[in-house]
Order: sequence, then structure tokens, then C-alpha cells
Amino acid sequence: RDTATPPPAAQPTSNAAAFADLIERHVRQLAVSNGGASGEQGQVLLRLSDQTLPGTDLLLTKTAEGWQLRADSRSRSSYDAIRDAGPELARRFAERNLGQLSIDPHFHD
Repeated sequence: RDTATPPPAAQPTSNAAAFADLIERHVRQLAVSNGGASGEQGQVLLRLSDQTLPGTDLLLTKTAEGWQLRADSRSRSSYDAIRDAGPELARRFAERNLGQLSIDPHFHD
């Protein structure tokens, strides 16, 4: 019984951390491919594996102000993980000088 309880509690945290790492990695790749802070807009569509955030598509867009992340999720747990990770991810962006991040999550049941 005790071994069944910890994995569900740990899963959202690991999903949120994996989500934050994934987004940061793609932002860095877009920044390099678009010449850094040139102001050019770039976009990448990310389809996540069921191990990271099941049932979730992310659209990451470079804007004049920084980054816009639209998340479309068909999984309540993935949607909740994205919402939970949002403030930490925005803080990481600010600390690493990646620009302002705005997150626009949508849940589709």
C-alpha cells in the first residue's frame, strides 16, 4: 500500500520539472536559431510524450516582449502541472535573462 501512494504524488512534481526544463531548452534553441534577442518572431509546436505531460500540445512563440506559451491539454493532471509550474518557469526565465514568459493554458475535456 505504501508503495502505491508516493508515485502519484511525485508525478506532478516531476512532470512540472520536466515541463520547465523542456520549455527552457526550446527557448534557448529558438534564441540561437533566431539570432538571440533580435526581436524576430519564431515559433515551435511541441507534442509531448505521455511520460512528460500526456495529452498536451504546446505552442511556444517569440514575441517582442519575450515568449508566449500556449498549452492545449486533454489531461487534467497535465493542465494542473502546467499551471503549477508557471510561476517557477517565469522566475527561471527572468533569472536566466531569457525574456518575459506568459503562459496561456487551456483544458479540453
